Amino acid sequence: KIYDIISSPYEVILPESDAKKREITVTLYGTRYNTFGTLHNCDETNSLKKSHPNSWRVEGNIWSDEYQIKPFGILKSPEIFK
Repeated sequence: KIYDIISSPYEVILPESDAKKREITVTLYGTRYNTFGTLHNCDETNSLKKSHPNSWRVEGNIWSDEYQIKPFGILKSPEIFK
């Protein structure tokens, strides 16, 4: 059985039958910025970087071959309560 935990309070109460299982898998999806953002624009002072169409058309000193991604992830270790 799959349980989606996508909004606060970020917890799930398992039915008694599911609670006896011993394996939990967590799937984490990335951010929209890291998927669709201006990943090659490395100019942090560029006010257009967030939403302007020219933010994707960069060259010279503000171009980076490496992706400029934003950190994300699970911010707290999962807890299991009985």
